[in-house]
Amino acid sequence: PISSTKHGCVPLNEIYEYSGLIVVVAWLASRYFARKVDVRQAVIRGFIFSVLFAATQYLWPYFALSTAIFSPVSLGIVLLCAADLARPFGGLARRWSRPELWALLAIYVAYIYASIGGSYFDPYALGYGAKGAGAVAVALGLYALVRRDVLLGGIVLGSQIAWLGNIGSENFFDHITSALLIPAILIGLRRRAKGC
Repeated sequence: PISSTKHGCVPLNEIYEYSGLIVVVAWLASRYFARKVDVRQAVIRGFIFSVLFAATQYLWPYFALSTAIFSPVSLGIVLLCAADLARPFGGLARRWSRPELWALLAIYVAYIYASIGGSYFDPYALGYGAKGAGAVAVALGLYALVRRDVLLGGIVLGSQIAWLGNIGSENFFDHITSALLIPAILIGLRRRAKGC
């Protein structure tokens, strides 16, 4: 939970985590509200719910256990959610195609499987070192360049800055993605199936 230091300042890591949390919860809530109202109203309601949710975490730390679901907050997921929330208001972030989403889902599921001990190789451990983080950042940066994807490029750059600045997680991969990527991909696939 957010807590003040002895000098009355809120630590940068906690501002980073809660700012990201507000965006992610707003996106999740907007997906629920979109079933009942138009998309713009859903986004507005999502943000209202999210701010109240974050305020509850701040004012009553006993409720802050729910933030463990989202922690550490991934900058990549935050930016993806922010781009999707901006779409109804004219945001033009490049969409991923159905084959790209299926490939991303397969890669991420394989990554999780290997990271939790499903293989002898632990890809998550590479995120603590400069070589592993650098290789992934360069590969994703090149892919962003090839597909002319400013959002993906911003995710890679922002994640590198946060990781090198020791803001948030010590593992670079936590800045790029999180388990919330799976529902995000599934929602994307459902939208593509509907022609959205």
